[in-house]
Amino acid sequence: MLTETTGAYKCPLCGKISRHRIVVGADESDVYDLDTRPPETRRSTMFSWVQECPYCSYVASKLTDRPPVDAAFLKTPEYVGCGGIAFQSDLAKQFYRLYLIKTRVGDARNAYWSALEAAWASDDLLDDQSAAACRKLAIEPLEQWIEQQPDNEHLKGMKIDVLRRAGMFDEAIQYAKQLTFSDGFLQKIADYEVELAKKQDAACHKTDEVQ
Repeated sequence: MLTETTGAYKCPLCGKISRHRIVVGADESDVYDLDTRPPETRRSTMFSWVQECPYCSYVASKLTDRPPVDAAFLKTPEYVGCGGIAFQSDLAKQFYRLYLIKTRVGDARNAYWSALEAAWASDDLLDDQSAAACRKLAIEPLEQWIEQQPDNEHLKGMKIDVLRRAGMFDEAIQYAKQLTFSDGFLQKIADYEVELAKKQDAACHKTDEVQ
């Protein structure tokens, strides 16, 4: 069940007030995707994971967050033009812009999630080209995050899926072959990812498919 309300927020950059949808309750009644995207109903709450000022286009997880960039950054060609990616989803654009902000300030963890969430939003509109582009962008911050946490096997498992779903099948296979997971289920997921990559399968798959 999904429960939501609305709230008014003052943009910290332009000072104007806008209203945004807020989720106050969401459950999970299914299994996760291999890339950790949650099931319904939380799957449908992505609109609440990012807020955009409708006046100046500043984006943040919450507009009450202290802005790590100034108003000039919002006018850069990459921010305005979304890096030349022809997004069909406005939500994907918002996540992409959040990715740009997080990248600008060196926040690898949240840059990765923002790029991946832009891919998820594109997946929902069957915009495969934009989704693949965002997954390719997600690789660099994910690698930086892995460097920061070299013993985190979950991050390495996510990289295999990002590579596969970006259509980088050979890279996914080669990366997976370099890894041995101490967690038995993660190893099974990695082996399954390799099987999918060998078939050049870039589709979404779920954890309950892993045997």
